[in-house]
Amino acid sequence: NGGIWLWQGLVDGCVVTNCNAQNSSGTRMAGGGIRMEGGTVRNSTIAKCERTRYTGGGIWMGSSSCLVENCRIVGCKENYDASSKGGGIYASNGRIRNCLITGCSCYGTGLGVYLAGSTVMENCTVANCTNTKNNSGAGIAAAGYAEVRNCISWNCTNLAGEKDIELSGGASAEFCNSIPQQDALSNNISVDPQFGGGYDLSGFTDC
Repeated sequence: NGGIWLWQGLVDGCVVTNCNAQNSSGTRMAGGGIRMEGGTVRNSTIAKCERTRYTGGGIWMGSSSCLVENCRIVGCKENYDASSKGGGIYASNGRIRNCLITGCSCYGTGLGVYLAGSTVMENCTVANCTNTKNNSGAGIAAAGYAEVRNCISWNCTNLAGEKDIELSGGASAEFCNSIPQQDALSNNISVDPQFGGGYDLSGFTDC
């Protein structure tokens, strides 16, 4: 891990910045900013962290007891090769709530966030995340039985263009806003969120 290795307990109101986990292909070195085996990360900023080989540029989450809420993950990256996953967050389980993930990058998929297992992500915004290496990947990539609820993924691009949410396996998205639009039967839309100051929503948005 790069900055913090959390097994249980609480990280609250902290700034983790310019950390780097590198030079190992195993999961023990996953998570450039924070590696979570359990516990809660709350009201914190993880910025400009990097994992140079494996998963989770900003945060790596590995169990159902992991909770990340009210956090900002900014400018983190996982840029090793096409197998990389999760520029901002990689979660094989746990819950992500009320977070902003922006300006992150990944050479594989999950330019902002990669979700697997039974991870739940809700009330989050993922924006302006990129893959500058090839034409694959989406802002939020969800596999397994992961659930994406009431989230915005916007202006996340690979070399082929904008792709904000990508679902595989039994993963689902509902009440989300993205390009291309996910299943409309799950109350998903595809409109400009019209961000106000920063990434707050203006009073004129349908989101």
